[in-house]
Order: sequence, then C-alpha cells, then structure tokens
Amino acid sequence: EAERTPQLVTIAGEPGMGKTTLAAWAARELQIQGATVAFGRCDEGLGASFRPWIEAVGHLVEHLPAEVVEAHVAERGDSLARWIPTLSADRGLDGSGSGPQTESSDAASDRFVLLGAVTDLLERAGSDRLVVVILDDVQWADAATLRMIELLMLSCDQCCLLFIGAYRDNEVSAAHPLIALRDKLRAREVRLSTLLLRPLSEAQVAQMVAATVRVAAPDCAPLTRICYTKTAGNPFFLNQFLATLNETG
Repeated sequence: EAERTPQLVTIAGEPGMGKTTLAAWAARELQIQGATVAFGRCDEGLGASFRPWIEAVGHLVEHLPAEVVEAHVAERGDSLARWIPTLSADRGLDGSGSGPQTESSDAASDRFVLLGAVTDLLERAGSDRLVVVILDDVQWADAATLRMIELLMLSCDQCCLLFIGAYRDNEVSAAHPLIALRDKLRAREVRLSTLLLRPLSEAQVAQMVAATVRVAAPDCAPLTRICYTKTAGNPFFLNQFLATLNETG
C-alpha cells in the first residue's frame, strides 16, 4: 500500500538524455500496479498560468472512477469545468453545477479557485490509490505552476501522491525558481529525490551499437568510436545516428 505522504521526484539532464522516456516508463510500470497517472507539459514562452496542471487534471478526470469525480463536483461545484469543459460532458453533468457554484471576477480569484479544486480532486483520487502526476519541461514552468507544486507537496498529507518533474538542468541556474522551490521543500522535510541523467559512456555506447548491428562489441569497435565521437554519448542523438546508418546501409 502506498504511503499517504506526497513525494517529489525530479529527473534532470540535458536535452536527449531520456528524461521523458524514463518518466513514461515509470508511468507504465506504476499503472500496471494500479496507479492513476496524469501528464502535463510546460511550454516555453506561453506564460499561461497553471496550463500544465489543467492538462494533467484533464487526463486525471478521464481516468478516475465516476464516483470520485461526482463526489468532487458535489462538494466543489463545476469550478473545474470552467477550465476543463469535458468534465461536464464526460461525466454526464449538466454544467450548471449540482453542487455549490464558484464565480470570480478576476484572475487572482480564478487561480485560488483552481488551486482548491485541484487539491480536492487529487486528495479524493489519492485516498485509496497512488496518483502520479508527471510534468515535463519544468524548467519552463510559470510561477503559478510551481506554486501549485509547492502547496500540494505541503498540504496533501493524506494523499498518495507522487509528483515527477523532468527538466533540462543546463537551463536551470542556481537562481532559477525551480531550485528555490526544491530548497524550500527540502527545508520543510518533503520527501524529495533527484535522478541526474548523464551522457552514455563509450562502453555503454558499444553495448547499444552491438545490439543494433547484432555483432559482438569487440568486432564493431570502429563503428562504436564513430558513434561516440559523433553523438558524445547523447542517447537521443545516438538512436537517430544509428537509425540513419541503418537506412543508408
């Protein structure tokens, strides 16, 4: 049974290191074990507050049991449906909100309502199962998205929540807000860990090359040297390079 304590795992590395692939693999494995998984992506330059969370919660709503969502709506009204229109249609709600209505007149109020609604839904979803939220490219997350991560990690003390955030560490300096968030959560004793992905060694490249060409590693040493020199051990570039070699013969 999953612990009822939120946990934050960050996956760091330069572009092409396999951060998204690793997060997707973890998601598949956890789904097999009964977890509910939601995905969101941060996009560079869009600056839309909470956009990754809205995407992730939309995935969550699609995969949660109807009774969980209906209990949320009964308590919170249709506040989430204003950001996730499919909530009403997918769950057979009429959009008028069978529970209390939440109206707002400014963006700050909207953000407050969304935060409360997402927190409530995650706590309900994580009451009897592990909920995994994966956000990709967190180096581009807006302040509101980072604030949501902070509040959920600190407030969902009865929720089986695993948050996985992947980011490009070459774009995150010591002054980046993500580092400030990490340090703040660490000071509050939040369960936090980081996986740092680095380029493949030449020996690891040799294993991939040998497996691709189906030749023993010592017999394809010249090709390994070329691949390692061309790609610097970047897994994505290596796969692309090997695919190109295969296509061109």
